[in-house]
Amino acid sequence: MKLSRIAIAAALTTVVAAAGCGSGSNPTDDVLDDTIADIPVDSITPDVGDDMGPYDISLDTHQDSAIDTPPDLDAELPTDIGTPDIPPEVFTCGTYEDWPDQDDGQTKFGLTMFHWNIQYVPGGLVLEYNGETISICADMGLTHEDCMGLDDEALTDWIIRISFLPILDLYLAHPTWRATFEMPGLMVQAIAEKHPDVFAKLQCAANSGQIELVSIHWSDQLFLAFPSRDLKWSIDFNRKVFEEAGLPLSGVVFNQEGQSGVGKHRIMAENGYTIDVMHRNLYKYHQQGDTDDGVWPVYESTGPGAPGPVKVVVGGSVDPTAGVDVDWTFFDDGEVLATPGNPYLAMVTPEPDMKAVGKFEKELQEKADAGYYHTTITDYVTRLEKLGIAPKPLLPFADSTWQPPSTEGISRWMGRMGTIGYSVKENDNEMRIGNYKASTCLAAADVALELAAADAIDVTADREVLDDGYLSIIKAEVSDATGINPWFGEWAYGAIHNADAMEKCQQVIDSVLDKMGKQWLTVDIDTRAALQDGEYGPLFQFSPTAEAEIPISLDIQKTARPVNVDWRDDGRVYQLTIDIGASDDQTGDVREQRTVIMTIPMTIDSLIYTPGLIEDQVVEIPLSDFDLFADQIYVPLANGLIGVGPDLWIVKSCRSVHLAARIAWDGTDATLQFIDETVPPAAQLPRVFFVVKGTAQEALGFARLINTHPNYILQHSSVR
Repeated sequence: MKLSRIAIAAALTTVVAAAGCGSGSNPTDDVLDDTIADIPVDSITPDVGDDMGPYDISLDTHQDSAIDTPPDLDAELPTDIGTPDIPPEVFTCGTYEDWPDQDDGQTKFGLTMFHWNIQYVPGGLVLEYNGETISICADMGLTHEDCMGLDDEALTDWIIRISFLPILDLYLAHPTWRATFEMPGLMVQAIAEKHPDVFAKLQCAANSGQIELVSIHWSDQLFLAFPSRDLKWSIDFNRKVFEEAGLPLSGVVFNQEGQSGVGKHRIMAENGYTIDVMHRNLYKYHQQGDTDDGVWPVYESTGPGAPGPVKVVVGGSVDPTAGVDVDWTFFDDGEVLATPGNPYLAMVTPEPDMKAVGKFEKELQEKADAGYYHTTITDYVTRLEKLGIAPKPLLPFADSTWQPPSTEGISRWMGRMGTIGYSVKENDNEMRIGNYKASTCLAAADVALELAAADAIDVTADREVLDDGYLSIIKAEVSDATGINPWFGEWAYGAIHNADAMEKCQQVIDSVLDKMGKQWLTVDIDTRAALQDGEYGPLFQFSPTAEAEIPISLDIQKTARPVNVDWRDDGRVYQLTIDIGASDDQTGDVREQRTVIMTIPMTIDSLIYTPGLIEDQVVEIPLSDFDLFADQIYVPLANGLIGVGPDLWIVKSCRSVHLAARIAWDGTDATLQFIDETVPPAAQLPRVFFVVKGTAQEALGFARLINTHPNYILQHSSVR
């Protein structure tokens, strides 16, 4: 018998409360004491103590994100919540002339950052995977039918019409209020293709300057974990989407999971983006002292090798000595305002919660009545300059996401398990090495197409297939394929698109090799050249390493499963292979048996690594230059490289192990850890690390050769 919506809501409420969302943020995640209490404390979670106090209250004003007035749980969702049959309604937009002059001396500002994530639940609430139907409802003990056909496309429609449209309408009803909306190009395409009435409103609001549209990526990808080429491709494609949609693209950047780092600042500067918006919790996690009296209105940051600095606006209360008053009226997932239950509860939310929308509208009006000017991030930064408020240098910070206390930096997406029951189905390493393999294959195929075109071979059709492959890998890298509390369907979404990317890559390889009359071709992704016969051979001639010659101290923690370690070297490069055997618990439900931790003491007191999106430099930051909130830093190591001693480096082989690195620092001693709490019960393929002795530049060259820019053999599928 089909359960009522009330029963479904009761079954899912506790799950959704813990599930987080596409961005990994919900209004309660900003309170450190609450979130730490929700996460099991073990030997790898630092004791934050009782003297730290609350971390940072959520910046938005709708703290009561639970549904105050439940929706009509017995109502049915419309069978088609997509394109309406009626023409767009008549509505009014403001014009540029309506906005107050920037020299008017205004010092009270209301700012927003609505983060819209069309992949809030990538794959939807029900989908087909490996010939079977899976759904989040069934995972909760209900039935697939209880998810009401809310597949990826239907949930996309739901987000646009039930979550997004009421907020857009709110601002259109108040033409003098401005706001900043961040959304990926994938959402713009969905609106333009299926919701012409919403699209017309969005065009009007954006082109009038009322709504500032922020977007740097086409899909909500975990870009800090992968070679920069993937984000660069996404940036270029995303710009085409906005151009074709006739929508202005802001120079401001916010993005999925609030990811930020100096590598992102470098790519921003290289691509004409000028302002990064950083959540206060990210900055405070690395520099808590600089936020004690409120953040400075605007900072400046220059990524290594960047053509110039970008400005950084850190969300939160502003240092009163600056002379401006800033109220962040909203800085959160946009979906949690009109639909406080968020898209995980779409099956019991057929209509927006207009009470919540009305409450927000009332708060905005009260702020306006109190003299606050509701404006965009860009306008705010321009006004700061006119007020004579100069940027301060942004203090050192590492690659991270916007809620590092609750997500352990970026590690919830790269090794750390979620906190609720179905999270035991996670397999972070398999997902992320699969992404890395597909990314590398596509990069190699791109070189092959370039070489073929140089020989006057027509590769136009192949280029289109390659672009389709890139669309798939950018989707596959979506953050929620792993993350805070992904249900299996989100993991399956990543796996499906990853497999499609690899299939498209092989299709291109077969086609171009046929046209070149070859069965295989070796390319150097670094030099973008082909290697001739005899040029390519084994990179190293390893032999077993004597125990006394092992270059690092290594401790591996595991429970009830064998782990074998093998060392080999050529005198300068050491290969560490870790074989993880089958668990005693074949159900996979015992978290302790899913956890393997690799610990290496560091003999240096600096973070020496290559930040995400940077592949040509090594950055060194003394750990004493941080003012760490939790005595730890997590970094993704997109090229695998981190220093552990003088001229001594660890390099992950990112196509066999791609976990975040944890650097623990007690003020005196530093320790490096790779933590995987998502190891499946079956035996695993070998995970390979390298230890390199040499200079920073030598280690960087090695990391490029092994990970981001390797020599790659393209082989025809007929000879595999």
